[in-house]
Amino acid sequence: MMMKAKQIISILAGFGAIGLLSSLAAHIQGIIYPESVKLFDHIVVSKANSIQLLIKLSCVSTSCFMGGILVAWLGGNKNAATITGISIVMVVAWLWIHTIYPIWFWTLLLTIVIPIVRLGYHFIHKQTFG
Repeated sequence: MMMKAKQIISILAGFGAIGLLSSLAAHIQGIIYPESVKLFDHIVVSKANSIQLLIKLSCVSTSCFMGGILVAWLGGNKNAATITGISIVMVVAWLWIHTIYPIWFWTLLLTIVIPIVRLGYHFIHKQTFG
């Protein structure tokens, strides 16, 4: 079955929004906490760095939620939100392969992306469509 243009546009926009918002948050975090750029260089993570990683997780989670909202707002369906989440998971997996550590961060991030994108989708979809 062919996807409608509206679905494709919502996927691309959701993916782009997640990437843009996550990158912007990482940039701001790098300005405020310059050491955050080197968080992925070490197997063992200090308590302070763990907090920075949790901040990164919350920023990516917020970005995924907003991306899901955008998918719904542009008329995408549940499958479009899922495809958007899967696309982001593939990017996260690629980043994990290139950085490796810390494993707990990447595992948690891979686990939460799709549910949070879909949560953002449902948040707007329920409010708009009842």
